Amino acid sequence: HWITALGVDWGSPEQAKEWAKLLALDSRPLGLSIVVFAMVPALCEELLHRGIVLPAFVSKLGAWPGLVLSSLLFALMHLDLGRLLPTFVLGMMAGHVRLRTGSLRPAILLHLLYNSSLLVASTLTIPFNHAWSSAALFMTLSGVCYLPKPLKSQRG
Repeated sequence: HWITALGVDWGSPEQAKEWAKLLALDSRPLGLSIVVFAMVPALCEELLHRGIVLPAFVSKLGAWPGLVLSSLLFALMHLDLGRLLPTFVLGMMAGHVRLRTGSLRPAILLHLLYNSSLLVASTLTIPFNHAWSSAALFMTLSGVCYLPKPLKSQRG
């Protein structure tokens, strides 16, 4: 529920101040905030969505339908219509990484980098807006382009 506040009125300086207060970013080291609000959610969400849900959907539906459906479920789980599209795209990228590499580690790292970039951006004095989310998605997507294996169907 803390992260949901990020998606509400991103362009508002008042919202950025409320976001910072809610997370109390100025009351603890940034590294600790990254562990609590970026690393732990990335690990838990990836274990669930790309470790359990994605393989189950892929085995029943095939790679692409399973990827799309699991990503939609991932986005809806965040309960924030304002962030539905960027969260869906993040789910697609993390799922794609999982299918290309056969490992959860790169998907967890990708998710961690995305969460961390949003967290760091929210601490800047520049007003937080949709451009930060777009930039984080672009940086994350850029990393996906360098993965070694092609997406393959894992339908059973």
